[in-house]
Amino acid sequence: MIQPRPTMCLGQTQSSNSTVSRTTN
Repeated sequence: MIQPRPTMCLGQTQSSNSTVSRTTN
């Protein structure tokens, strides 16, 4: 579920797509 990226606290609550989008942005 969690991607091999620096996911933050909200990354766990939000969808993986949201986390990737925020990291890429």
